[in-house]
Parts: sequence; structure tokens; C-alpha cells
Amino acid sequence: MEACKPYVFRQIEIIKPRVICPLGNFATQLLLEKKVGITKVRGQSFQVRDYLVFPMLHPAAALHRETFQASVREDFQKLRALLDQGIPPAVSKEQMRLL
Repeated sequence: MEACKPYVFRQIEIIKPRVICPLGNFATQLLLEKKVGITKVRGQSFQVRDYLVFPMLHPAAALHRETFQASVREDFQKLRALLDQGIPPAVSKEQMRLL
């Protein structure tokens, strides 16, 4: 993860996305720059730099743990709603500290 980090952030700098959806723990922790569990932050949007981070469970999680299937579906539905209504306000850095 550390070896790829500069490339990921350079790609983000070049592409300038409005929303990034990391799938799973490692990608989420990298983009939120905080060690936090995916089940605690999934389905919420966080303002980071010039983009929103919308963490989601990795779809492979549903293959390994059947109990995650509904959660993965829910994450994709929330993402669709987020995109359909425009980009709503995100959780601020101050609120993220409470996680």
C-alpha cells in the first residue's frame, strides 16, 4: 500500500474526481488518512481535500460473508442516491475525528 500511495494520489490530482468510492478497509484508510474500520464509515460521505470519499464494503466481502450481501447492496443504493441528488454535504474533518 505504501509503495502505491504516491501513484494513487498523483492520479487523483490529475483526474480531479468529485467523489471517490474506496472499496474495503485498506483503500478507505488510505483515502481518509485514518485507521478506521469500514463497517463504521461505510455509506457515509467525507470531505477530503477537494473530493468526497464515500467508503463502501468491498463486493468480494459478500462472497466470503453472506451476511454482508444486504450491506453491499445498500452501499450501492446509497451511492446511487448520492449521485442522483447531486453531491450533498459530507462529514467534516471535525466530525470525522469523533469516529
